Amino acid sequence: KVEEAIQLCLTGEFSQYEGFYQSLTGRRSSYIKADFGPILGDNGTLVGGIGIIDDRTERHEIEKKLRQALIEQRIILENAVIGIAHIKDGKILSCNPKFEAIFGYERNELAGESTEKHFFSSRKSYVELRNEINTLIADGKEHTKERIVKRKDGTSIWVRGIVKSIDSEDISQGIILITEDITQRKQREEELKLAAAVFQNTTEGIMVTDASGILQSVNSAFSRITGYSMDDVIGRKASILESGEQDKDFYIKMWDELREKRSWKGELWNRRKGGDIYPELLSISAVEDNHGEVLHYVGLFSDISERKKYEELIQYKANHDPLTDLPNRRMFYESLNRDLAQGERNRSRLALLFLDLDGFKTINDTLGHDIGDLLLQKIAHILEKCIRKGDLVARVGGDEFIILLSGVSDRKAGSRVADIILQKIHEPITLKGHPVVIGASIGISCFPDDGNQADDLVKMADDAMYKAKEMGKNNYQFYSNDIK
Repeated sequence: KVEEAIQLCLTGEFSQYEGFYQSLTGRRSSYIKADFGPILGDNGTLVGGIGIIDDRTERHEIEKKLRQALIEQRIILENAVIGIAHIKDGKILSCNPKFEAIFGYERNELAGESTEKHFFSSRKSYVELRNEINTLIADGKEHTKERIVKRKDGTSIWVRGIVKSIDSEDISQGIILITEDITQRKQREEELKLAAAVFQNTTEGIMVTDASGILQSVNSAFSRITGYSMDDVIGRKASILESGEQDKDFYIKMWDELREKRSWKGELWNRRKGGDIYPELLSISAVEDNHGEVLHYVGLFSDISERKKYEELIQYKANHDPLTDLPNRRMFYESLNRDLAQGERNRSRLALLFLDLDGFKTINDTLGHDIGDLLLQKIAHILEKCIRKGDLVARVGGDEFIILLSGVSDRKAGSRVADIILQKIHEPITLKGHPVVIGASIGISCFPDDGNQADDLVKMADDAMYKAKEMGKNNYQFYSNDIK
């Protein structure tokens, strides 16, 4: 090709050549640019030619590398996992596919578009950010900010944007905006903040241990309930809270269930730092790794002292007479059946005294129900003073009481108690300034002499009480076959 260019030159034509050729040494290829032209004599005849040769090998290599770099750069931009855009005067001159995808646009849909129009919900927010960026760029600084922007479909996302000047010496060339969608990260952060807030502010105590039961974290409710601060317990076994109310078998069963089911829930008694023992409702769950190995145990517990007190109060009210505070009919029958079963096993005896006040209706009608109630309370107090510890007095009707004497040696035990009761009840009583004299009729049945069933023994004592009334009141009678 060089020779062809020279021949064209010698024929009087101008010729140019640009390309590679092999040097004479054969050691390298060079890239040259050659210009050839004719040399004419005075009469215009061709007397020769002239050639200008420029070795552009180095320049050609540089240009080749630049072209390759541009290709690689384009590949990188096209496949980048972050959004990149060239912005000038608030308009997007160019951007990569990821940038468009972040904001929900199709390929090449954003070129030439205004950032204010597409990404900002108000003119004010756009102007504030633009002024902030311009100030920083003018100072030669890089601007990084996390903010909420809108997508094409109107939904909002969190993005992290980095703004750089293309040329710090000439800011008129625009900026490069590097954008990353951080919505999921922000959501995780919010979830963690919420979890942390719940952890610290819940009214239930929370403790986190490792797989061996060493405490690693506790919340403020833990400290409030137990009296232990975080510094007191971190690094120590959770067994620091044990009260001793549960035996070793209890904890063995608890840990067996935890290992098998990965959770346990139940009530137990624990001890506060000050030594007080309190009831708690405890729920424990295992936290596992991807292979099913236990990493942590999380215990969630609450102090149920007030609930226990309420349950005890409800139980007490269900088993006691509200006026006299004595056991009621329900509790009496539970105690009687229990003592009868024990008497069967131990061949022990018991006696029932069924008591009905004589003349109570007259006092109640003449002096009023308030005096009547006070009298019943006074009688209840007297009856409790007349029996042994372990015996029971119950109010089973308006002015009817039953005394259960357990483990007596013979029938005479019933008569001895009846004599004491009749003597104490008949003593004068003053209620709100009113002198009151009252008597009682008492019927007595005995186990096992008269029977071994609760209802039968109560009826027998009731029948004997009516016999006492027939005998003139203010006395006692034992049940016998003649009383039916």
